[in-house]
Parts: sequence; structure tokens; C-alpha cells
Amino acid sequence: MTLDFVFREISIYFWIATGTFVLLTIFTTYLFAQNQELTQSLLKKIMGQFQGIIADGQISLIRLFLNNLQASALGIVIGLVPFIFLPVFGIISNASVMGLVFSSSQLASYPIWKVVLFGILPHGIFELTAVMLSYAMGLAICWNITKKIIGYKRNEKLKDLLKNCFWATLLVVVPLLVVAALVETYVTAHIMAAFI
Repeated sequence: MTLDFVFREISIYFWIATGTFVLLTIFTTYLFAQNQELTQSLLKKIMGQFQGIIADGQISLIRLFLNNLQASALGIVIGLVPFIFLPVFGIISNASVMGLVFSSSQLASYPIWKVVLFGILPHGIFELTAVMLSYAMGLAICWNITKKIIGYKRNEKLKDLLKNCFWATLLVVVPLLVVAALVETYVTAHIMAAFI
């Protein structure tokens, strides 16, 4: 039932979120590459925010997982605000961080394809899928609440949608984030050291 919900009812929102994320990542990569000072300044701020995840020079598995879980849960919960589609701002934020990483890699003469293949993909395939799925659920919730407010009739009850989102989070998003945290903590750094 949960997978059916994800593949049938949320898939359109997932592809909208993912497509928006990819396009904005390309745009922000180009944008940041045009302004090196801004890139370096923002990169320092981003790195400062991630200091809580690093303990004794190592990535903390628990902190990383909890950080990603919080971001994913927020992406769903902010969908409860009608009309504004707040999950889009989460997509923009994630795409901007990715664009920042790619543009700074470019400035450091690291080929972007290597950064994607060896630095992002090993854990990102799980993490980004979980995060985009969360934003997709947030968008679906927002759209359904908005339609309910303006009087648009639909067979699906909001209560059922929220219940399905809860189970999808528990049974799909959380396991994906666990795998992502394990891979990022114990695998990605070794792959990057070997190939970048």
C-alpha cells in the first residue's frame, strides 16, 4: 500500500520536485561560478552550519541522519501551509547548496562529473531520493489543502493523504536516510580519496 501510494499518487510531485532541483542546480552552479568571492563566502557559511555534524574530524552518523531526517520532516510539515507551496523553498535551498559545491569544485579544478560520480552519487542516490520524496509529499499536502479551501472536490480525503505520507516517511524515507548516512559516513570519503 505504501509503495503504491509513492509510485502512483506522489510520483508526479516527485518528478516535479526532482526536475526543479536539477534545473536550479544547473542554474546556481553557473551563477556561483560567475562570482568567486560570493562562492567562497557562502561556502564558509555552509561549512560552518555543518560543523555540528562533524565530531573529532569525523562525520557523526547519528547527527548526519538526524539532520537529514529533520530536513525531510520539515519538507513535509511545511506543506500544511496552503497556497504558498513552501516545500519549493526547500528545493531551492538544496539546489543552491549543490550549485555552490559544484561551482567551488570547478574553481578548484575538480571536474564536476567526478564530484557527482564519486562525491555525491554514492550516498546522494539515497539521500536525494528521500529528500525529494519528502518535498513531493509536502507539495501534495499543500495542493490538496489548497484545493479543499477553494472548494475543489476530490475523492481523496486529506486524512488519508496525511496517513499515507506518515507511512511513506516511516517505511521509505527513513530507511533511505539510514542507508545514505551509513554510505556518507563510511564509504563516500574513501571513494573520493581514491578517485578525486
